[in-house]
Amino acid sequence: MGILNIMDLFLLRKAYRLVLWSVIARDWKLNTGEHHLRNLLSDHIRPGAVIVLHDSGDTFGADREAPGQMLTVLRDILSETERRGLKCVRTDELLKLEHAT
Repeated sequence: MGILNIMDLFLLRKAYRLVLWSVIARDWKLNTGEHHLRNLLSDHIRPGAVIVLHDSGDTFGADREAPGQMLTVLRDILSETERRGLKCVRTDELLKLEHAT
């Protein structure tokens, strides 16, 4: 979910843990371009970053071919992340790590 209003916040906070992102890269649009997408993600990878990526071109306003572009860039970004000594985890895993410290 990308947009919340005050009523959503009130209703959802009891059933869900709301997590906001620190990076959203317009990966649903082809005109973002692989180079820009790669640089944006690379510049914002740091411990605790929450990065939103889209795996469907079927969402309203998305370009159907955009997920393929994102996956190409993601392969490079995952390699870079590993070289930096960082580990990518799902949001639920990140929350468990947060509670363990």
